[in-house]
Amino acid sequence: MLNNYCFNNYIAWNTLKFNLLFTMSYNWDFTFKY
Repeated sequence: MLNNYCFNNYIAWNTLKFNLLFTMSYNWDFTFKY
C-alpha cells in the first residue's frame, strides 16, 4: 500500500512538472515571438 502510494505520488509529481515546464516554455516562446 505504501509503495503504491509513493508510486502514484511520483507519477503525479512528474506529470505536474511536465505540465509546468510545457506551459512555461510555451509562454516564453509566445513572449519572444510576439
